[in-house]
Amino acid sequence: MRLRSANICHVRLVCLVAVLLLLAPGVTYAKDQASSQLAFGVDMAKRGLWKEALFRFQKAEKLEPENPRIQSNLGVAAEAAGQFDKALEYYQNVTTQFGSSYQAQMALFHQARLTEAKGQLKEAQQLFESVVKRYPESVAAGVAGREAGRLTDKLSQEIPKPAAEKTASPGASPSAAKLPQP
Repeated sequence: MRLRSANICHVRLVCLVAVLLLLAPGVTYAKDQASSQLAFGVDMAKRGLWKEALFRFQKAEKLEPENPRIQSNLGVAAEAAGQFDKALEYYQNVTTQFGSSYQAQMALFHQARLTEAKGQLKEAQQLFESVVKRYPESVAAGVAGREAGRLTDKLSQEIPKPAAEKTASPGASPSAAKLPQP
């Protein structure tokens, strides 16, 4: 009985190894295909063909969704193609999914740039400060520190908006408000 049990275990082990060997080339093939698509996308980007680059990066993402280089390049290509909201999404994904990678550092920096471009200066300043705080030894931290300082200065120079004039009573019309005397 023990011999038969050992033979069954041996057969199962051999089958498992065979299945793994059959699947392993598929995994390698997918990574190779993703790398090829990534390289092709980079080549298209260098030529200024951003929509084609974006298409290639999207194909690479389907093959290898957990690759931070692919995700980061998606953000760059979307931004260059004028898809700014989509670029922000890609950059945010890179930052949250691959927080310790070089791509996450750069994605956070790019988020700050795009946020500033949208006119959201306070949020951009905070993102630049996050780059400095999370990645103090990175190249991006030096530039982000300067950008955060520049935005701090810009925000401190903004003229505060005047407070709304007070009305005589909560239900009174604006013309019934008391105006200041000269």
